[in-house]
Amino acid sequence: MKLYISIFLLLFSVQVYSQSSEAWVALTSSGDHTISVNVTGLEKFTDKYFFVWSLFEYNSPMQLEEISDDIKKAKYYYSFNKETEKYSLLQVIYYNSKNNVIKSFSYNRDTDNSKYNFNFPIYDRGDEREIFNFCTEYITKANNK
Repeated sequence: MKLYISIFLLLFSVQVYSQSSEAWVALTSSGDHTISVNVTGLEKFTDKYFFVWSLFEYNSPMQLEEISDDIKKAKYYYSFNKETEKYSLLQVIYYNSKNNVIKSFSYNRDTDNSKYNFNFPIYDRGDEREIFNFCTEYITKANNK
């Protein structure tokens, strides 16, 4: 009986671990930062909305007035609307050079009205445009196999 329980726990832990893995794809590297996108589960977003984590790695530490430590990396959790080409920022996590979290912010929405859920337009020249274009292409390719 102990053997069966041990095997079950082993299989369960492997399944849980495999569900939490991340697959980061580097998009571009500009003069001051590199952007990557976590594509894990991205292909499942076949409706007009999708959610994605992006990682910005800064060549030179970034500084913000409200944060005393230098920011070396930042993860941004976006919500995008494919039809209106608008987005919202749902969460931000800032990291220092030792990869420790130094500050995080959450911007959850408490409404079903998409007019209020997507605050910002996606401009033609900007990091969000690059993330949006990559993700929509990735979703389309993954679902047309």
